[in-house]
Amino acid sequence: MKNVPDFRFIRDSVFKIYFQNSRLISLEGPNLQDLPELRIISFFNNSIEYVAPDAFQGTEGVTHFSISHNQLTYLPPDLFKPWTNLHTVVLSHNQLLHVDQLFFRTNPKKIYLDHNNLTDLDSVLHPGMYNVDKLYLSHNPFPRVTENSFNGKVDRVSHIGKPLSHPGVQRATLHGTAQFVGIGTQLQPHR
Repeated sequence: MKNVPDFRFIRDSVFKIYFQNSRLISLEGPNLQDLPELRIISFFNNSIEYVAPDAFQGTEGVTHFSISHNQLTYLPPDLFKPWTNLHTVVLSHNQLLHVDQLFFRTNPKKIYLDHNNLTDLDSVLHPGMYNVDKLYLSHNPFPRVTENSFNGKVDRVSHIGKPLSHPGVQRATLHGTAQFVGIGTQLQPHR
């Protein structure tokens, strides 16, 4: 399938949308708009290169969004803005260069950004991302990670890439660039 069908005619009964292993290259136009009951969206393993800023207008109830295994280099900064109940975002295995401001207005519990081309960790993490519990960032070419990259931003994270081995100690390896060890919520460079 190359195009998303128009769901507006059955708008009050669409709860989940799964377009997996198709040939979609973009998400634009009104076909995914004004779906008030929509909660779960998955576009796993397509060839999506473009998502319009208003592609999901009128879908305020979305809780799970996956667009992994595509060819995205960019997503509109306000794409997730109306999704105040967003729980899980899966953007893994794309070619994303940055996600600046993408998580500024929404605060999901789980963020999967592994296997992309992200280089600026500060554009991913913002102060007050208090809901984030799981954060997957491996296989991104972050050139610089400091002790302040996590502190005060994702203080409740229990997983960064893989499960933590001890409840009081947090370890994270980001694509071999640095390892961090934290006691409590403070992450420090491991020496």
